[in-house]
Amino acid sequence: GGDGSTLTGGDRSTLTGGYGSTLTGGDEALISFWFYDGNKYIRVVGVIGKERLEPNIAYVVVGGKIVAKPNE
Repeated sequence: GGDGSTLTGGDRSTLTGGYGSTLTGGDEALISFWFYDGNKYIRVVGVIGKERLEPNIAYVVVGGKIVAKPNE
């Protein structure tokens, strides 16, 4: 998805979002975010079920790190 997209995938899916995106994946899903830090494009990647990322939780990037999306 592009900037600001919201994507949900099942187990072992691959999801990629741009700046301001929210990604939710099932077990072993690959989630990746692209964003521009003012100087260059950066890609942050995580695997659900590893790296403290849990299935069926919405994730965003804050400060260059993948974190659970705060409740609004």
